[in-house]
Amino acid sequence: VGALEETVTVTGQSPVVDTQNVRSQTVLSRTVLDALPTGKAVQAYAALTVGAVTAGAGGAMHDVGGNKGEQYGTMMIHGGRSGDGRLNHDGMRYSNNVTATGAGFNRFWIPNQAAVQEVLIETSGMSAEAENGGVHQNSVPKDGGNIFKLYFSATGTNENLQSSNLTDRLRTRGLTSESKVHKIWDIGGGRGGPIKRDTLWFYMAHRWWGSQENYAGLFHNKTQGTPFYTPDLYRSHFNQDWLRSQSVRITAQVSQKNRVNGCADPQYFQ
Repeated sequence: VGALEETVTVTGQSPVVDTQNVRSQTVLSRTVLDALPTGKAVQAYAALTVGAVTAGAGGAMHDVGGNKGEQYGTMMIHGGRSGDGRLNHDGMRYSNNVTATGAGFNRFWIPNQAAVQEVLIETSGMSAEAENGGVHQNSVPKDGGNIFKLYFSATGTNENLQSSNLTDRLRTRGLTSESKVHKIWDIGGGRGGPIKRDTLWFYMAHRWWGSQENYAGLFHNKTQGTPFYTPDLYRSHFNQDWLRSQSVRITAQVSQKNRVNGCADPQYFQ
């Protein structure tokens, strides 16, 4: 027993400090976006970015698991303005407020998350390529590869999984119903691989997603077609937002240092 010895070695190193780059950014990988119960939209990105808030039509409301769908909204940080941000896909802008600040949250196209590898959120210290301030979002698409791969994701919920905060005190004040989720769904899948190994690849993705949310105190009119409004307490009014996207992307390695991409993504909204 007296011959036993024990050696404790303590090592340490200085943290790595990037003295060349002052950019602040957050990278949301596909694994993180699929694992967290978010709606994979602007409101969800703000919830995952420290110090960020949302504004805009629908953007000022908190999103819970995707109940706000793809309503217009923009991210703000460090006291910035709502019209300063930019929306990019593979480095190309798709926000269409080009007549005023050249930025903002207006758009008529939405990235298909089944075809996105990761989302990059830049909050400060951007390079000279950014001609305006604000939060810059960039969706990095999938390119396929030399191995055929499949991707599938499906989530959903309804009112049965939501608790109620409609108390007797609220009922005495005239509130007979509450805002609650009617249904949320997000179904998507993709397939990619080589057309010609090391030279030409493809990636196809399909996604169908949306939400329905009942509004507190709003009901359909039981006496439709008359000058009177009679609330139908069995038919709550709800907002519906659903989208469908079917995208295909072709990537070609035309030289050792040059790559060409082409993408088609027809989308349907309601």
